[in-house]
Amino acid sequence: MFCRSAERILEARQGILEGHQSGVIEPGRLSLSLKRILALKNRYLLPRRRARFSSGSLARARLLLEALGGPAPLGLDPTARV
Repeated sequence: MFCRSAERILEARQGILEGHQSGVIEPGRLSLSLKRILALKNRYLLPRRRARFSSGSLARARLLLEALGGPAPLGLDPTARV
């Protein structure tokens, strides 16, 4: 693995690009590797979802925004999820 530092990641990326461009790494092999990596990520990593805000945290945020002196709320929250 080469993910210990940003430098090593960039070096590995550059090596893969150069190998692909020079023909050392065949396009089919690269494609199969990417498919395998994506399949593992889909299998073991949970999709990232934003948590819903509790009504208490929304009320505190509204009070804080009102205290900052912004315009009066219109009753419609453009950031609300339906």
